[in-house]
Amino acid sequence: MPNRVQGEGIQSAALGLRGDHYVETHKQASATVEFDVTSLGTLQLWENLMGPVSTTGAGPYTHDFPLADTYAATNRSLTLQQNVALRTGTDKCKEITGAKATSATISCGVGELVTCSMEFTGSAYSTAQSLAGPSYVSGLPYHFGQATIQMGTFNSATTVTGEVRTVSVNINRPYDT
Repeated sequence: MPNRVQGEGIQSAALGLRGDHYVETHKQASATVEFDVTSLGTLQLWENLMGPVSTTGAGPYTHDFPLADTYAATNRSLTLQQNVALRTGTDKCKEITGAKATSATISCGVGELVTCSMEFTGSAYSTAQSLAGPSYVSGLPYHFGQATIQMGTFNSATTVTGEVRTVSVNINRPYDT
């Protein structure tokens, strides 16, 4: 999402804008990443969205994700790459650097996997990079049968009982971009 402006410049007898005064003032990028929530390999995504995570409880997958200042607390950004196959048989790398999560929607219903859609904003976009080696998530996907829904104040929430058939949580973390 480049921001380009064109200056007029000073030239005698010029009747229009000069093409060589067409400049890019800043760069920005955005991306949407959709994935199944797994038991391993996604902690960096959650920390990028929520801030530092703390492990609580006796279970191996029990974490608290309190909303924290993601800039001051971690000041970490991500590099996101996508491999795009071209008709010529070659691949092209699309890369966003300086990516920070701005929102996420986590949802699940009866008989479904827990899915997430995250929106990112980044500081730069490039197609000149080469692809990094893939690292595949080794965890198993979470599903509705494993879910416990709690509502209330942090550290004093109560478990929701009754017929919960679907749940969707939206988290917005806008940045002044």
